[in-house]
Amino acid sequence: MYFGSALNGLERRVDRHLRSEKALYWHIDFLSAVATVREVWRTYSLENSECCWTELAETIAEASTPVLKFGSSDCIFCKSHLIMVTYKTQVNLIRRRIQEYSRSSGLAYRDILRPSSTEI
Repeated sequence: MYFGSALNGLERRVDRHLRSEKALYWHIDFLSAVATVREVWRTYSLENSECCWTELAETIAEASTPVLKFGSSDCIFCKSHLIMVTYKTQVNLIRRRIQEYSRSSGLAYRDILRPSSTEI
C-alpha cells in the first residue's frame, strides 16, 4: 500500500499514476510499472494526510515496510510511505481506520477505484 498526497490536481496525479505509459519520475511510477493498482482511496484536505495514513497502516498486525523512504524521501517523520500487507482483511482494516480518521477529522473520504475481486 502506498500513501501519497497532491494538494493541487489530485485527479490528474492519480490519473497519471494509473497510466501505463509515462515518464518514470516519482517512486510510485517505478512501482506501478511492475505492480497492479487494485484500489485508490482519497480524502480532500488542505493538509497532507499520508503520514497519518501510513502510521495507521503500520499498526496493523504483520504490516511491514519493504523499502525505506519510498515515497517519503522528503518526510522527516516516516520510515516509508509504502506498507506491505499480505491479506485482504488487513487492507479492509486499514481502510476502516482511515475512514474513521477521515470522518473524525472532517475530511471527505472517497474510493475512486473500486477494489477488484481478486485477493491480494
